[in-house]
Amino acid sequence: MTSREVKGEYQKQGDYGASLEYRQSERQVPYDVITGVTGIGTATQTVPTRCTAPGVPAGCYTPGTGATYELGTERKKTGLDFFKYLMPASN
Repeated sequence: MTSREVKGEYQKQGDYGASLEYRQSERQVPYDVITGVTGIGTATQTVPTRCTAPGVPAGCYTPGTGATYELGTERKKTGLDFFKYLMPASN
C-alpha cells in the first residue's frame, strides 16, 4: 500500500486561517483474477453461460479461461478549509 499526503496551512494567530490538503492512497491485490465476466469497470457486467454440456450455445466459457484483471483500490481526497475565531482571546 502506498500513500501520499501534502498539506499547507496559513493562520493569523487568534483571528483566522486557511488550509489546503491533498491525500492519495493506493492498494494493489497481490494476485490476478481470471474471469469470463465482461464489462468490469463499467456500469454493465455480463456473466457468460458455462460450457458444461454438449450443445451449449456459443458465447459460453470454460472455467479458468477469460480475461485477466489486477484488482486494487485508489482513493484521492482534496480539501480546502477556512476558519475564523468568533470569540476574542481571553487574557
